[in-house]
Amino acid sequence: MTKQQKGFTLVELMIVVAIIGILSTIAIPNYLKMIGRAKQAEAKMNLGAIYTAEISYYAENATFAGGVDSFVHMGWEPTSQLVARYAYQVDEGLLMPFYHPPVDFPTPYTTSKDSFTAQAFGNIDNDPAVDIWTLDDAKQLENVQSDLR
Repeated sequence: MTKQQKGFTLVELMIVVAIIGILSTIAIPNYLKMIGRAKQAEAKMNLGAIYTAEISYYAENATFAGGVDSFVHMGWEPTSQLVARYAYQVDEGLLMPFYHPPVDFPTPYTTSKDSFTAQAFGNIDNDPAVDIWTLDDAKQLENVQSDLR
């Protein structure tokens, strides 16, 4: 009586490993981009909230909040300060909830009586590039510099 051998050959196992390697080289970069886009949602949401606070401040004071205390004047702070990926800037006002950027701050936009531009900037994937978003009084949202490739 002979005993039949069961199992995979080394060649079959190597083919499976090669297929998994090819699939991972395709899937991992797309996965990382999706994670980055999800992190960018924080900046978009908070810039929208800053816009609403600025419009409310303008309705009461006939000018937009500016200066170093712009966030104090408009009464805005981020809802989630525990996992902040972005710092926020309006005029000379800078709000960095638990954020320590490894790069220089972008140049602030000057707020006037009739216009403002808010910025959100952060390093969302720990590389040298910085992600910068702006939102102005006309509600124009723009990704000035993307950290995603």
